[in-house]
Amino acid sequence: MTAASSWRYSRPQLNRALDRWLIETAPGHQLQDLVDQALMDLLADPLALGREDPDNPGIFVRTLLVGSGTRVGLLYVVRDLDAREITLIAVWTEPAVG
Repeated sequence: MTAASSWRYSRPQLNRALDRWLIETAPGHQLQDLVDQALMDLLADPLALGREDPDNPGIFVRTLLVGSGTRVGLLYVVRDLDAREITLIAVWTEPAVG
C-alpha cells in the first residue's frame, strides 16, 4: 500500500483468498506478480477499478486480461466507505480458450 492510499485490505481475509488461489491454481511467479500488482493498484480506487454488482451493492469484480488471453478475476467487498477497507473474497484464473 502506498502512502498516498488510504484504502486497506482486511488482512486475514486477503491472506485466506490468496492462499486458496495459490493452492487451487499453482500459478507461476509471473502470474503471482501480476495479481500482486493488481491488488496494489486496487488500493488506489477500488470503486472505480472494479465493476459493482447491480443486484448486490458493495460487491465488486475486477477482471484483467493477462498473457495470451488468460483472465484473472478479483472479487471484493467494500463494506464501509468511512473505514475504507476492502475485503478480498476470491481470486480466480481462467485460462485462455482456443
